[in-house]
Amino acid sequence: MKLFVFPGNLEPAILEAGAHEVPYARTPEFGALVTRCHHRLAALAGAADGTTLSFTASGTGAVEALLANWGPRWPRLLVLQAGTFGDRWFDMAVRLGLPVESVEWAPHDEPPWPAIEAAIASGRHHAVLAVHHETSTGEIVDLARLGSLCHQAGTRLLVDAIGSFLADPFDMVAWHVDAAVISSQKGLCLPPGLAFLITRPSLGPPADRPLSFYFDARCHLESVLRGQPPWSPAAQLYIQLDRRLDSLDPAPLAGEERARVGAKAAAFRDRLARTRGWSGAARHPSICLTALRFNAPAIALVHALAAESCFILPSPDPSLVRIAHLGHTSVDDHLDLADRLTTHADTLGLAPAAAAPP
Repeated sequence: MKLFVFPGNLEPAILEAGAHEVPYARTPEFGALVTRCHHRLAALAGAADGTTLSFTASGTGAVEALLANWGPRWPRLLVLQAGTFGDRWFDMAVRLGLPVESVEWAPHDEPPWPAIEAAIASGRHHAVLAVHHETSTGEIVDLARLGSLCHQAGTRLLVDAIGSFLADPFDMVAWHVDAAVISSQKGLCLPPGLAFLITRPSLGPPADRPLSFYFDARCHLESVLRGQPPWSPAAQLYIQLDRRLDSLDPAPLAGEERARVGAKAAAFRDRLARTRGWSGAARHPSICLTALRFNAPAIALVHALAAESCFILPSPDPSLVRIAHLGHTSVDDHLDLADRLTTHADTLGLAPAAAAPP
C-alpha cells in the first residue's frame, strides 16, 4: 500500500515504536522524553528561543489553543484567507467572539499584496493570522515577505505551518514569526493525534482568562517545566515522535529531510511535465504536495488508484486532486504514481485544465 496522503507511509522504526505497551506517562523518564521533544521541535522551526506546548489533538486544536489564549489580549485580528484552512482561522476567531477582519483572494490567484501591505501598515490589527502552506490548494505564501511587513508594523505574526513544516523552508526567527502551529501527521510523518504550538517571547503572555479549559495555556506552560502535559497524553505518540526526531538532522533546520521531500516532488512534477506537458495547479507550489486540476470531476481517478492500493488526496474542489510527497516513499514510488495517474486519467477521459500562469 502506497500512501500519498496525510499521514503517508510510516518508517519501519516508527511502526515498531508504536507496537509496544503504552508507557505510563507520569514518570520522570517520560517527562524527560517530552521535554527533549519540545526543545528539538522548537529548534527545527528555527526558534531556539521558543517554547513548545503540545496537545493531544489535531492541528486544529493547537490553532484554537493559540486563539483562545492570546486572542483576548488583542483588540483586532487580521486573517489572510485563500483556502480551507485560512477560512478556518477566520471562522474560529468569529466563533470565539474575537474581533477579526480579513483579506481574501480566490485559491490559485496571486495574493493581493498591495491590499495585504495596506492592511498591515494601517496599524489596526494587533496580530496577523496566516497559513504558510494552504494544503487545500497546494499554494504557499511568501512568509519572509509577510513577516517583514508585520515586523515593520509592530504586528505579531501567527502561522499555521502544519503543511510546510519539514517540507518547505521555515524559520521563525528569520521571518519574524511569533507563534507557529504544527501537527504530527504531516511533515513529522507520524499517526495523527499530537498538535504543537511553538511560541517565541515576542508573543507575550497568554490572557488571564482564556476562552478554553482544555487548551488553557497557563496550565500547559506550568506543565512544560516538568515535561508533563496536564491532561492524559497520547503517550505512545510521544515515543514515536522521539524516535522520529532521532532520525532528523537538527541543523540547518532539517535541510536533509527537506531535500529528500523536494527530490520526490521534483521527480514527480518533472515526469508529468516531460511525458505529458502537465503542470501543477498552484502558482506558488509547496514542496509538500502537488495539486492537479482536471477538466472534469476527478474523484473517479482517486478511486481507480485506491483500487490498486495507491492513495491520493481528493479535494473540496471536485476537479482537483493532491499528491503528498511526504512519508516513507521513494523517488521511484513517485515516478510510478505519475505513470499510473496519467494512464488512469486517459482511461477516464480526464485532461488537465489550463495551469495558472506563473
